[in-house]
Amino acid sequence: MGLVFNIANTYIITKKQHIRTLVQNYEVQVAARQAHVADSGSPFTCRLDLQTIAPPFSPIDELRQMLREKITPDGRAMILLTPLVQSIHGFADTATQRNAWIAEVRAMPENSDAMKSAWFFGLPYAPGRIDNRYPNFISALKLQTDDCIAFSILIGQSLVSYGERLTTRYGDGAPIISSEFR
Repeated sequence: MGLVFNIANTYIITKKQHIRTLVQNYEVQVAARQAHVADSGSPFTCRLDLQTIAPPFSPIDELRQMLREKITPDGRAMILLTPLVQSIHGFADTATQRNAWIAEVRAMPENSDAMKSAWFFGLPYAPGRIDNRYPNFISALKLQTDDCIAFSILIGQSLVSYGERLTTRYGDGAPIISSEFR
């Protein structure tokens, strides 16, 4: 339970400290750019968020080992473990790729604001050329963070149910099961 709580809490904090603001600021700029272009047609000045994000540590390997080798929970917890692992690794991969994208943008010459803006919004920067990685990174980070939180909570709920079944089976001598994930 402690490992699952740690993972859920890690991604809740990551969402509160980084992802929510990053996504909201990006969505506001996308909407402002669309309104500006629709109204005036002139170039839009944006503020690129070039703050990198380090993938947070989460004890997913310890949880995986615990669930596979130390305890034998019901099938639901084991089924949910795979998408949790995929979400955590996906978040880390997306954050790493976004950080590499930021390094590319920072390395561009000073006079390439139009190209930077096009990359930021996923717009054409040359005939037939579009780099839409950044909008995809924002979307992926938002979804992967939510997935990490949701799958952690669902595994926690499954472990609570499993613990309650064990308590019923073993009676008064069974250890008390935490019900943090209710």
